[in-house]
Amino acid sequence: MTYNWGPYSFEIYDDLELLHGNGLVERVPVPVKSWSKYRRTAAGDERVRILNSRAYNKVAKYLNIVKDAVTKEQTFNSLLRKIYRAYPECATKSLFRW
Repeated sequence: MTYNWGPYSFEIYDDLELLHGNGLVERVPVPVKSWSKYRRTAAGDERVRILNSRAYNKVAKYLNIVKDAVTKEQTFNSLLRKIYRAYPECATKSLFRW
C-alpha cells in the first residue's frame, strides 16, 4: 500500500502493540504530535541478545547490516529518496517532495 510517505503497512501497529504488551518496547511520546516513537526496553535488548545468539550466524549478521543501513547510516529523508528512486510508483501520493 502506498501512503503519505510511500510504501506502508498498517499491520506494523499490531506488531508494535504485541511487542509493547510483552514489555519489549515502550512508547515515547513526541511533543506536539499525535503519534509516538517506540524504543526497545531492557527486556527487548535482552530478547535481541538471546535471539542473536541462537540465530544462524550469517542470518543474524545480515539482519544487523540491514538494520544499521536503515537506522544508523542515513536520515529518514535519504532513505525515502532511495526507496522512491528504486520504486517511483511509491512516490505518486507522497507528501514528501524529493
